[in-house]
Amino acid sequence: MKLALFFFAITSLLTACSGTPSAPSKEEKLGQIYFDGGTQDLNNGKFSEALANLIKASKYQPDSAATWNNLGLAYAAKGDTVKARESWQKALSIDSEFSDSRNNLGVLYFSEGKMDASEKEFKLVLKDLLYTKSFQVYYNLALIYLKERKTVQGEQYLKLSLKANKAYCPAWEKMGYLEKERGDYQAALESWRSAVGGTCYNNPELHYNVAGLYAHLHDKEKAKAKYLEIIELFPSSDWAKKAEANLNLMR
Repeated sequence: MKLALFFFAITSLLTACSGTPSAPSKEEKLGQIYFDGGTQDLNNGKFSEALANLIKASKYQPDSAATWNNLGLAYAAKGDTVKARESWQKALSIDSEFSDSRNNLGVLYFSEGKMDASEKEFKLVLKDLLYTKSFQVYYNLALIYLKERKTVQGEQYLKLSLKANKAYCPAWEKMGYLEKERGDYQAALESWRSAVGGTCYNNPELHYNVAGLYAHLHDKEKAKAKYLEIIELFPSSDWAKKAEANLNLMR
């Protein structure tokens, strides 16, 4: 995607239906099929296919905020931020409390450098006490404050993100960089170890950071083991080459 997907909010397959007790019409069934297919395509990084399916879904179920939300994500993935914004605004015109779309508008404003507008959207989302992705919103707010060099506020919101979801590795990653910058290498090591223990396990840079901190803290054996792990996990990457070079220096 042109914009960083990890802090966008994709509406899940289970929330697309309106929940009406009557049997779905033929149009509703077709809309749901296209919605499910398009949302799966989004999750799999097939953005052209996602866009085609979700455009069709929006024609069959034009009153579905979930469909317009995910259609906005597909447009954003293809670099059309104008239509992405229009899609999220359409979702909010259908349901003013549809927090996924409000979060996504906040991300878009952030990418455009509109920090005040971005912060406003995220804080409105946090008023939705039933929103299950608050950890993502806290993280997004942390990014705003860190960009504005409000480090104390940024770190506070990273902690709120991790309190809401201890496994949210982007927050652990960002926390590690802050701790390293202020010279707290042990804390940074623990944060990055937490990050690679979660969904960021496939991020070679984080593994490399962990190895580097082991070396900095004079734990030579753990540093070597980590460099070897990087070579094993990511053998064709530049990080593996860097790890091998560091291993040679340590011999």
